[in-house]
Amino acid sequence: QMRGSIPSFWSQDISKMVPKPAIMIDRSDPYAEIPAKHFNNLMRRYGSPIMIINLVKKREKKKHESLLTD
Repeated sequence: QMRGSIPSFWSQDISKMVPKPAIMIDRSDPYAEIPAKHFNNLMRRYGSPIMIINLVKKREKKKHESLLTD
């Protein structure tokens, strides 16, 4: 089992004293090159099948995690 974060360029400013710092998308990747490299590496390392479970929230009162799935 491997657990990890979203293979993309994003960040949060943790210096602010708020419950949830805003998520900022740092770089556009329209062809999903970074996730492709990540999953190709997983295939080489572990073989197939690779099962992926998306735990990112889709419904939120204020967009936070769901920004990463748009």
